Amino acid sequence: MRRALPQWNLLVAWLVALYLLGGLMACEGEVVTTRPSPAKSKPIAKKTNVVETQASDTHEKGPARFSGLNPFDRPHFDRLARTLDALGVPLPNGATARFGSLRLRHSAPVRALAFSPTGESLVSVGDDAVLRVWSPETGDELRAPLQAPRALAAVGFVGEHSVLTVDDSCHLALWSLKGNEPLRSLSVGCGHMRQMVTSVRAPARPRTVATETRAAALAGLLAQRLKAPATPVDTGSPAASDARVPATLDASPESGTALPAAEPTLAEAAVPSPPVLTAIAAEQGGILLLQAGVGLTRLPTAAPVISLAFLDKETLVSLEQDGTLRRWQLWNGTNSVLASGLSVAGTQHLATASNGLVAVVDSTLHVWNGRTGVTLAMLEAGPIGAFNHVVFTNDGTGLITTHRDRVKLWDLSNRRLVDEIRVSPDLVADLALSVDGARLALAVGLAVRLVNPATLAPALDIPGHRVPVTSVDVSPDGKLMATAAADGIAALWEAGAVRPKTRFLHPYAISDMGFDTYSARVVTVSPFDGVRIWPVEEPYDPLFHPIVGMRRLAFPGDGSLLLASADGHIERRAMQSFELKLAFDTNGDVTQLVAAGPRALLGFDEGYVEHWDLSAGAKVQRLNVDDSVPISLSITPDGRWGLTLSRGDAGSRLLQVWDLDTDTEVARLAGTSMTIAQFAPDGEVAWVGDEEGGLALFEVRPLRKRFELFAHRGPVRSLASSWDETKVLSGSDDTTALVWDVSGLRTYVAPVVARPGGNR
Repeated sequence: MRRALPQWNLLVAWLVALYLLGGLMACEGEVVTTRPSPAKSKPIAKKTNVVETQASDTHEKGPARFSGLNPFDRPHFDRLARTLDALGVPLPNGATARFGSLRLRHSAPVRALAFSPTGESLVSVGDDAVLRVWSPETGDELRAPLQAPRALAAVGFVGEHSVLTVDDSCHLALWSLKGNEPLRSLSVGCGHMRQMVTSVRAPARPRTVATETRAAALAGLLAQRLKAPATPVDTGSPAASDARVPATLDASPESGTALPAAEPTLAEAAVPSPPVLTAIAAEQGGILLLQAGVGLTRLPTAAPVISLAFLDKETLVSLEQDGTLRRWQLWNGTNSVLASGLSVAGTQHLATASNGLVAVVDSTLHVWNGRTGVTLAMLEAGPIGAFNHVVFTNDGTGLITTHRDRVKLWDLSNRRLVDEIRVSPDLVADLALSVDGARLALAVGLAVRLVNPATLAPALDIPGHRVPVTSVDVSPDGKLMATAAADGIAALWEAGAVRPKTRFLHPYAISDMGFDTYSARVVTVSPFDGVRIWPVEEPYDPLFHPIVGMRRLAFPGDGSLLLASADGHIERRAMQSFELKLAFDTNGDVTQLVAAGPRALLGFDEGYVEHWDLSAGAKVQRLNVDDSVPISLSITPDGRWGLTLSRGDAGSRLLQVWDLDTDTEVARLAGTSMTIAQFAPDGEVAWVGDEEGGLALFEVRPLRKRFELFAHRGPVRSLASSWDETKVLSGSDDTTALVWDVSGLRTYVAPVVARPGGNR
């Protein structure tokens, strides 16, 4: 054994050498990141103490762009690797919790919805130019979002896995939900697109000799237009290669000249079911008829069409701008007038039922028999104003209508209102009923809401806000966090919770919110309602002070509360008694307010910022923000340093750091996308949010970015830091707030990487 030891020692030595050699080879390609040198700067004329960083925005070239915290960059970030929120949805790297949910959410207003033929999926499109596919059961996304070149105005299924989208300018695209690119795109000359409907949910008539004949005639027409055999078309696959729209038929709307079609026999009519058609209401007049994204023909009308609906798979109903309600027999191209002289003053929408009923809405809801044209019912909208949308329940005995931000359920048999709900401060942009009639989808602002059409109760309960988060705060003891939104709801959260611990309800939109100095109360303010002070432990009996007009609040740190109204009136009140301690008026419209001790910064809509002494109620100095409108202010707890972010012409941004002892500017950064800037408690660094959902950490003297987190789907609108500087809370237009673990990041400088593309 003793003779063998040198051999074992030699083997161990070789293994150690190989290990060290491998480590050296691995280090050859490693980029060692050190603290960057300051960006080139030049003094501004007449301000030799001001450092101006030459950058177009916070995303310019620099040492601080990176796509989240990489656990391989530093050992500290191992525990900050990508995790899931309380609902099982992935969080951005570096985030530890999400308040709210991204389920059924867009980053811009949702404009159109559609259920699949089987009801297993729901698609939504909107101003963010993204098509999202959701599960109606859970609200989860079923696939990655599809990116369109421009904002989308309408969507409809033409098969279980194929959808057709159209924008306002009548650019159409056929998408397969199993792919990532459109199968076909075409632009048709229809001017402004008013509405698009598909026959995928339209009922088929009972199978008789007559219906077989009509179905065969329609199939023959489509075959002739597509130059293809008269067989059913698989709408999930591309159709004919020629995607040009045929010339308009030479037929007047009143004459009803038949479309060219052969006289079929029963043998030729062996068609399983009529093909899926798409009809588009065009501003330039007429109805564009398509199949699988291929233009078939135009049905000419005497006036532009406002709304469309399929009565069945072979019959279309249209409402024209001159008040004419028309029924089209697509199998032979004839049409007949159901009603004329309807009022078209309000928003119009048309709906059909499986039993042949037709409903039209304006200030009055009209119901007809779609086969005979006989008027069956008329319902008044009432004082709330005109109807916006209407849809029949599956059995045709009920109607669901929308009025601005309200949804109403009607019983047609008794001609009475059954129930009514208010869904959001935003208008209902669209609604869709599932095939089985079990779910009603509503497009409301950035969100899609699912309700039970029989009761209008929520069909899927998604926690959190349904509108953009406008204000966030962290309690001074770091135990609780608060969020507020424009829907009049403020929520109190514990870290990692699925649902808020408490919700504070205002009857009107909340304009500002925050914790008091001792973490014992949450104060909310609404310009239309007043000030409410909510005890954290017993939030069910708030102190209400009806001081109408107050817009902003701040906590100077001495146990008092500072309030500012839109017309420039400032009040300082005691938190306990709400006794008025100080009041003064300014000469402008106050939009921003921060305070620390005796110092306060006020931002004015006229394009300037003022430094005020709260002990005397006197203005100290006006700060020059280059006549741009302040959109965010921040002040250090000791009142020494101020931070202003303002918006100039054409969307430009200006970030400035101020020495409030001398009221001089010490640094500035020009940009284009910054939305909010907040000091960390020590005043050495600041957090800056942007329009693209990013969150960056900046040194402030001089202004220099250290790194960036890619956080939200929408712009970051509010920020708050914990006093121990370990957490940052960000609120966004995507209706959520994110908690970030930033402990140990103050000395970290990230490598330069590209901002991730697409939709996060």
